[in-house]
Amino acid sequence: MLYRTSTLRLLYNIRISSSQQIILRTLSSSSLSSSSSPKPTRTRLAIGGSKLSQIQQDGIYPSVIATSLQNSITTFESGLNGDSKLKRGYVDAVMYLQNVYNQNNANNNNNNNTQKSELTGRFGYRTATGDERMNGDIMQEPSENGNHVYHNLSTEYVSQVLEQSSLVRLYQGKEEQDMQQVAELNNTKKVMDDIRKNMNLIYMAHNPEAQGSEMYAKDAPIDDIREFVKEQMIQAFIGLEYGVSEGQISSYGVCSNGLGLPSSHPLHLDWEDIFEAANQAALTVHGNNMKSSIGAGTGVANLSMVQLPINLLETHGLKVANRMKNYLASIKKGEQNLPQSINVYAMRPLTAYPDRGTGTGHPFKLVDYMIPTKSLEDNTEKEWTHLIQGSSLPYYTAILNETMAHFDATHILEIKEEEERELTTEERETLDG
Repeated sequence: MLYRTSTLRLLYNIRISSSQQIILRTLSSSSLSSSSSPKPTRTRLAIGGSKLSQIQQDGIYPSVIATSLQNSITTFESGLNGDSKLKRGYVDAVMYLQNVYNQNNANNNNNNNTQKSELTGRFGYRTATGDERMNGDIMQEPSENGNHVYHNLSTEYVSQVLEQSSLVRLYQGKEEQDMQQVAELNNTKKVMDDIRKNMNLIYMAHNPEAQGSEMYAKDAPIDDIREFVKEQMIQAFIGLEYGVSEGQISSYGVCSNGLGLPSSHPLHLDWEDIFEAANQAALTVHGNNMKSSIGAGTGVANLSMVQLPINLLETHGLKVANRMKNYLASIKKGEQNLPQSINVYAMRPLTAYPDRGTGTGHPFKLVDYMIPTKSLEDNTEKEWTHLIQGSSLPYYTAILNETMAHFDATHILEIKEEEERELTTEERETLDG
């Protein structure tokens, strides 16, 4: 069952080896889970894979997923090009938990302990040489070595992504062909069957607004750019609708930074364009065969999820989520080929970009860090920043003085007062500061 848009869920991107501690600390500090109340069947938390998929140490990814499942977190995102790592981590985690369950319930080894989970993949950005450029590629980052970054939402590219996806193979049961060496292990086949029966696979169009970058660079009118982006989304959604019909995925969605940007921003993505594109794609693939709700073969669009930035500094996404909810609730049955509700995820809940998402440069990380307590050079003793006692660390004052020394303007004042010469631009800026 899909969650209504009023149920806002947070997508966390865990990035360090002590990920389990972060999960447990988040749960313990949240009113959504407490020791005095029964454990919920679903939480409002999800785990992103962008940082996890970059960790090279074996065992970290599955251990994070296992810890999450034990705490009723059942939604996991692969991150860009991370579907194979998510597949492996998820399968390893479920098999581990099933073995633990079997050991603790020796007389009930045939019981299924696999939870209903949602796994999500992304597509959009791809790296290729100029010779490998395909239909629908929009240049994002040219490279001197020839490996350019493109963005693609074409139906052809969607078909290629789904055909090559490890998550799709898992969802369709084709992973057994890749696991012949372990197929004879006790309960392996049964666990794999349980995984598939309890798995929803959702593929996300990542930053559709990037399709308009080349037109924006050529100073095309904003209205023309947004119309082009919408047409490209229609092509992507057509490919995804076919993917649902062919049993490759459960449903699809959009993951976009542009949804959180104001309408005046050139990379803004309008939520209404997403709904219009989904409606048009459903009509193209299924015709006007209106039946019940989300599901392959119906006339209703299989759009089920939207991810957009929501955090303490980027709050526009809350308004967008509410508008989407109200719009879907207002549609009378049969008026459009759209679902009655969708699941909205707040991505980057702890990573905020300046100027409400419109700024450039390094983002703010709204998290606690584990840092040295003796000195920056001595890593023998560490502590979480929120647990450190006192007003500051012992070495804070020394570092502060060293930093502020860079802004010492005494010698500049002397030059100005004695009128030895004209101050340089840098000197004037330092003096003003």
